Amino acid sequence: MTFSRGGLVAGVVALGYVWVRAFWKTRTGFCRGAFRSVEFWLSVFLVLSLVIFAFCSGLAERSASGIADDASVTNRFSLWKSGLQMAYENPAGFGSGKSGSEFMQWYQDPDRTEGYRTMVNSYLTFLVERGWVVFGGCLFLLVAFWRVSSDKHIGLIAALKASILAFLVAGIFSTTMEEGWLWIIPGLCVAVILFLMMGKRPAWKPFSSLGITFGILGILWVVGWHLSSRDPLVRRFAPGAGSVISVSCRAPRAVIALLPDSAVLGEQYGKLARSLALNAGADVHLGASAEADLVLATGEKCVAPTLSNMTPLIWVAPPVPSGEPLRDGAVRNLTVLVPEIDEGGRSEWWKNQKSVEIIPLEGVGMRVDWAW
Repeated sequence: MTFSRGGLVAGVVALGYVWVRAFWKTRTGFCRGAFRSVEFWLSVFLVLSLVIFAFCSGLAERSASGIADDASVTNRFSLWKSGLQMAYENPAGFGSGKSGSEFMQWYQDPDRTEGYRTMVNSYLTFLVERGWVVFGGCLFLLVAFWRVSSDKHIGLIAALKASILAFLVAGIFSTTMEEGWLWIIPGLCVAVILFLMMGKRPAWKPFSSLGITFGILGILWVVGWHLSSRDPLVRRFAPGAGSVISVSCRAPRAVIALLPDSAVLGEQYGKLARSLALNAGADVHLGASAEADLVLATGEKCVAPTLSNMTPLIWVAPPVPSGEPLRDGAVRNLTVLVPEIDEGGRSEWWKNQKSVEIIPLEGVGMRVDWAW
């Protein structure tokens, strides 16, 4: 019961390319007129066949009626906007296979719960994960190849490029390019085109191709910069292809060191760090920080030396410390948030420590992220 609008658009664009190329061929004198061109009428037949198929199978009707209400369409625009911002803010890339998880952690709206593995776009996924340099190099090769021209076999080359174009367009609407077997047909088309060019002098036009590449990259960069400048949060990243190491409001008044434990805060603790940065007007560091005005530790992530530190410490759902019980006055500036639903007696143990300020988290167990 599912269907792909992306595949339908790819087919329309590819056949439209054949149609335009056939008409252009007649206009430049290769044929005497459009109505006498076999390629022109063949392309008309193919386009009409696709349109008739779309209406008879219900694809056209479902596509038109579902665009406004279909979350698979509307969610893509929000995802793609964040993808350009992610590429701008982390130009080296987040690393292979991390685009979806990094989006959910550091860019997805806190009230949204959709899960993503990629950017649902082959090009954005590659850009966000690999960075601008690698993406720009691949884009230049694509543009340079596409602009190859030759006076011989022009019709066959146009048909082969149309097949490649369908593959390229389909990659816009999903991460299709990670499927190796989908590269077989466009790969064969590329090989045939290169074979036809052997022994000839095709016009590669490298300088104009380089200009087009920089133009596309410039547009994407400007859009990413614009989205980033409107974001109330500023993110800092690990050197190289790394993730976020701190998130801050535009004018932080304090520094908070967050020691996250996914068993307590859930896998998407980045959303909580962003909310903390906005609500507290702070710069939230993931991990220990010598500049911290407050340490917020969760679960098992609070080590023993932290307990004797003079920096104020909030410990969420802590375990029972090993060794001797805490003595009065041994811990300073410590506030413990314990789950109301006691698991393993940890909450009861902490409640018996008279020298520690205890705040119960009503109605929750170890997972306290939704009660944040």
